[in-house]
Amino acid sequence: MYWQGVTNIVTEEILSDAIEGTISQGYRGSRGIYGAACSLAWTGSSSKSNGISHTWELIGYREREKWGSQRDIAASRIHGIGHLEGVFSCHDSDGKVAMVPNSPCPVLWGFRGTDYKTLIDNFDNLGPEKPIRWILYKTNQATDDHLRTMEISDISDGDSVWLEVEVSSKPNVIKGGHRFFEVSNSQGTTVKCAAFEPSKTFRHVIDSLEVGDALIICGSFKKDTINLEKIRLLKLTKRFSKSANPVCDCGRRTHSSGKGMYYRCRVCGKKYDRPEMLEVIPDLEIGWYEPPASARRHLTTPISLMR
Repeated sequence: MYWQGVTNIVTEEILSDAIEGTISQGYRGSRGIYGAACSLAWTGSSSKSNGISHTWELIGYREREKWGSQRDIAASRIHGIGHLEGVFSCHDSDGKVAMVPNSPCPVLWGFRGTDYKTLIDNFDNLGPEKPIRWILYKTNQATDDHLRTMEISDISDGDSVWLEVEVSSKPNVIKGGHRFFEVSNSQGTTVKCAAFEPSKTFRHVIDSLEVGDALIICGSFKKDTINLEKIRLLKLTKRFSKSANPVCDCGRRTHSSGKGMYYRCRVCGKKYDRPEMLEVIPDLEIGWYEPPASARRHLTTPISLMR
């Protein structure tokens, strides 16, 4: 039940079979029963290659009279605990706080890590506002449990995938700042990928991809598109840049006569062959890239925890 829910879709039939003989009460369409049933089926163990079977989240709760008011948590204190070993998703690289909610809920903050002792020993450094109580949860956050290795041709809506592919089209930008491009596998099957505006600087990595780059992509598939959660660059194809227009013997700069055609001096009319393209150093490096913590899916293993 857990693996069906975390990697795909739990149908009403699957749920009915799973909770047969139990007492349950649903609200607002009963969707919460689906999540509750999957949660109860979770064992907290996994054979994922990243070695993370579970993580911990220490949630601090506010005094009731403060619900709905602005939380008084200093960013400097968050940055102080955000670099502890095993701690993750406290803040973005630009300093934006990610562990403090903006809604009027009772939660003061959510402190996440791979070692619960680190969380318990350090949460008191957060403040000035202090929690009236706290609860430690064992979670599947940052486990990558939702990702499955599969062929592009086998992907269907709701799947979360781990694919080794090559870039087959240059990224393009649409209104809103979203990026779209295509990748293909060794059989030549293609699929569209997207990096949406909330992924912020991650989109600049996508902008720098070139056709032929080899990479691993991780993300969820919906409406014929993989919404990227992170990528790993495996091999970069050569990059080239246009050379400067040749300078004519008369000292004037020449101009192109059209795509693929010669260069011509507009003053004396002399013609020149097109110069060779210059190979340039890529502005990307081999390795993992991801959106900031505030835009990251909770299930996704952050790069800081990747082995």
